[in-house]
Amino acid sequence: MDILSHDAAFLRSAAEVLEDYLLSDVLFWPLQREKGTMLGGDSDQLTPGNLLLSRARLGDAASADPSLAGALSQIEKIRREWKSAWLNKCEKEWDQRMRLWMHYLDELKRESSPILPADFAFHVRQRVILHLLGLEMSVLPAEKKTMLQNADDLLRSISQAGEFVWQKNLQGHFPVSTFWYLYLKTGKEKNG
Repeated sequence: MDILSHDAAFLRSAAEVLEDYLLSDVLFWPLQREKGTMLGGDSDQLTPGNLLLSRARLGDAASADPSLAGALSQIEKIRREWKSAWLNKCEKEWDQRMRLWMHYLDELKRESSPILPADFAFHVRQRVILHLLGLEMSVLPAEKKTMLQNADDLLRSISQAGEFVWQKNLQGHFPVSTFWYLYLKTGKEKNG
């Protein structure tokens, strides 16, 4: 299953359980597809960030599929209805993702190579999700902005500009002006 097919399946599954998820204490909610099989790919757990990333990767293609458009409509309805629960999950996930991202950057700093390792294309999804969650929260608190700026400064100091690190068909959804961290030199073919 390619990444966009996976994202579509993820969003359909998420629409079915989003309300239950938002009303629970669980931050990372395992998702299943039809017939109880687990989702594959890089997002098999429902979180606001994974949901936003799947939506961003699909872009306008999501509205072309009626069943996916219906799932997205249901997701938006639930997000509006349970806005405070949604934002609470966004804030909790932002903190978790920031810890994961900083841990990864600390490892990169110790390696001290201007060409990022092969797994960067996978791990940079944390930074993309941080951006998407920040947009959801409207205004990031000053301390979170500072943490993110420090992380970005660290990444800039240990990397070089390069080609888009994810699959070429995703590039149009992630412009370099906003997602500069997806355009760095890595030691691997594109992933995403």
